[in-house]
Order: sequence, then C-alpha cells, then structure tokens
Amino acid sequence: MRPVRRIGVLLHPSRDTAGVVEELCRWSEHPGRAICSIDKATSSLPAGPASECDVLLAAGGDGTVLRALHSGSAAGVAVLGVNLGRLGFLAEIDVPALPTAFERLSRGDYHVEPRHGMRMAGAALSCEDFGTTAFNDVVFTRVPGSGQSAIAVTVNGDVLARWWGDGVIVATPTGSTAYSFAAGGPIVSPRLGAWVVTPLAPHGTFHGSFVLSGEETVTVDVLHPGGPVAVELDGRPAGTATPGDTITLTGMHQLGQLVRLDGHSFYHRARRKLQLTDPPQLRRTS
Repeated sequence: MRPVRRIGVLLHPSRDTAGVVEELCRWSEHPGRAICSIDKATSSLPAGPASECDVLLAAGGDGTVLRALHSGSAAGVAVLGVNLGRLGFLAEIDVPALPTAFERLSRGDYHVEPRHGMRMAGAALSCEDFGTTAFNDVVFTRVPGSGQSAIAVTVNGDVLARWWGDGVIVATPTGSTAYSFAAGGPIVSPRLGAWVVTPLAPHGTFHGSFVLSGEETVTVDVLHPGGPVAVELDGRPAGTATPGDTITLTGMHQLGQLVRLDGHSFYHRARRKLQLTDPPQLRRTS
C-alpha cells in the first residue's frame, strides 16, 4: 500500500481521546506528515476534507468507525479503527498500539479489507449523518404504544415473508455481528456480498433468518393493520414509515474499506471479540 502522509481524524465526542490526539501530534511532528479533523466538532485539530487524506482514523466504538466508513467510502479512503474501551468489533487496535501502527502506516505496511453497504430508497427517510446508506444494518421496529408492526419483505419482486411482530433487521455482513446476531441471526463473512434478513420477535411459526445475495433488491413494505415503524440506519434514526410505505434496499457500488495491520482473519477477530470459548471437554490442559 502507499505510505500514509496525511491522516484524517474522527473522535468519539464523549470518550477520553487525549491519548489518541497526543500520539497523532507526535507522529505529525515529522516533515511531510499532517493530521486534520473531518468532524467539525473536533476543535483541537485543524479541519480538512476526507478526500485529501490517505487514511481516516476513527477513535471510539463501532459507531464512530461506521461514521468514518461513510465519510471514507465517498472519498475512496480506508478507515483505521481505534478502540476506546468497549467491544469495538470493527476496531483494529487499542490506544497503546498507536505508535507502532503509525510507523507501519508511514511505511505502507498495511492492507485494506472491503466492506459492503446498502442504499435505501422509496420513503421520505434519511439519517442526518449517513443520508440513505448503511454499512451495518437497516432496522425497522414498531413504535412503542402503536401496536405491533406488519412487514412484508420482497426479494426481486417475489414475496419472501410477511411478519407480525416487533420488526425486521436487514443487515450487511458487517452488521451480522451486531443487532442481527443478538436477535438470533447468523454471522456472515465480510467477504460475502450478502444481506441477512432477521425478524424481531415474530408472531408465527418461523423465527429464522434469511441470507440473500447482495446483488438482489430487497423491498420492505409496511402493511395494514400494523402500526408505524421507526427506521434506523446504522443505529441512527432515519424517520418513521407508516402503513402503505415501501422502502427499497440495494447494494452500494462504492465499498467501504477498513485498514488491517495484524494479519488476523475475520474469524480470529470474531472468536476473540465475541469471546467464543471451547467446551471444557475440548480445552487444552497445560
């Protein structure tokens, strides 16, 4: 990969990012290196557009990394996630590893991992931060106090299922380890261009998920006599859809990119981040 000379920064607004900024400033002291903030809320760093950066650094949790993915994908810039204390499934490193990471970036000693996203169209819905795109998931959930939701999911014009319940999640492979997984959905390799459709507490005999090709068009219809549903893109509100509304989801042409340094596979990270342990009968004894 090309050596990194300019790093764009996106910082979590409430977590302690002093150590990250300190390491960034130390790295930028060398000639030919520069840092800039791609978030107007980060006043401690000079502002600059993502398109002028070689790499974006996102310090926080998965939500911060997702925000950086949205900014970076439009500019064709990869994102390095720095975990600040929680699960951080998308993050590549913790703060103590920053000095080594910066030197490797400066040498071009890193690779990027593509991530698929989806685009939403149809209803008058939009997220302030993400517009109408998602790299994690699009979630349709019933509005409290308005009764159950009635949702039909259609794939390429054929009805897949109709559900009466709490709602439906349509997740990317990246989002398969998030809300969809918590709701009983499968974990999907990010190498696949696929969507995972998972119902939320459905009233019916089928409670499983569907894994669809990412090249297929998914249509979500909000039906009568169900109530309105709240729509979220990557965990952020995008508005409310009412019975009669139709939302269409298609794949994005521009992929997101995550910086990888450690050489570990998705499966190694999944095992570590999700704390997947062996049964006692299969654990090695020292």
